[in-house]
Amino acid sequence: MKLKSLILSIVTVLSLSIPVNAFAQDVSNVDEKDQRIPIHTTKSLNGDSNKITITDPAEIKKIALKENLEYNGKLPKRIEYEYIPNPNTEITQEIPESPSALGAILWYDIMNIKDFGSGFYNASSDLYREFYIDGPDTFVIDKTEQKSNSVTGTFGASASLLSSSLGFNISSTESIRYQSNTPIAAGEHMHIQIYTTYHKKSYQVYGMDNSVGGMVYLGEGFGYKADGAYIKKTLY
Repeated sequence: MKLKSLILSIVTVLSLSIPVNAFAQDVSNVDEKDQRIPIHTTKSLNGDSNKITITDPAEIKKIALKENLEYNGKLPKRIEYEYIPNPNTEITQEIPESPSALGAILWYDIMNIKDFGSGFYNASSDLYREFYIDGPDTFVIDKTEQKSNSVTGTFGASASLLSSSLGFNISSTESIRYQSNTPIAAGEHMHIQIYTTYHKKSYQVYGMDNSVGGMVYLGEGFGYKADGAYIKKTLY
């Protein structure tokens, strides 16, 4: 019994001495916006609308097969990609960092930031509007909405630290304009999908752990800043 009690005491002491963060699971390392608009529409991010029209049958067939775009057994006659970037905004003032009250972490640091660029979205959660229109008609939309910036995880770090590190306010909203004007001729059918797009960055959070006397890895996440509208028009 004495040996058993001694073993239990040693295990208890060891368990209490190991910081919780040493075994922290990186539960938020999931990219929520893993799709991107066609790369050639993001080359000119100057606040103007960027639009390309695809009419080549071979190119359309390749896209249609990849994205399952058949309608009533027919392939599209034309596909349009339109991108409306949002003007860049900057944080004007950094909020002073407050001391951490979580466990033994004295302060946090954001490291290994990777910038993936603009035009990312989630095909489900970032779908703003969807229309099916038969011609003759004209599709017109001109709306401005507030869309939220976000991160997938803070791991104890404050919003102000993450914002200053990523270069945008993760707690704010951005004004996104959804604008398009497209005529549809008689006998034509158009499927229109409108998405909110985001500038994406990944980051890693570390903390100064007083119990081990050094920096410990706490987790990796993704930051998203609303940066534009993507309008996909498929004409049959």
